[in-house]
Amino acid sequence: MQRSRGVKIGKNCHLSPYVLIDLLYPQLVKIENNVTIGSNTLIFAHSNPTANLFLKKQYPRKIDPVNIKSGAVLFPGCIITAGVTIGENSMIGAGSVVSEDVPDYCVAVGNPARVVKKIDH
Repeated sequence: MQRSRGVKIGKNCHLSPYVLIDLLYPQLVKIENNVTIGSNTLIFAHSNPTANLFLKKQYPRKIDPVNIKSGAVLFPGCIITAGVTIGENSMIGAGSVVSEDVPDYCVAVGNPARVVKKIDH
């Protein structure tokens, strides 16, 4: 279903039920091989923070691709914002809000998500 919308999804990926991938720009989301995404995860390739014309000058609409690299694991309830890259074999803790890139082989948790551990490889 997601592939037919334009989402690029690699091989051997598991998307749990209720994963929402950007409704306006699905073609900007790339999920590489062997990725697992938990239930109720939201992945956005755009943000439109306000309809208020005054605030819109300060906080304009953002449209940027999202890349989830091979082997990454997103536990349930994560929110991935526009322009983020999740590193290879990295893990994102349940309920985390990722607004900055996560390097390869790292564990990131929290709101906002912060790297708390490097994974030995």
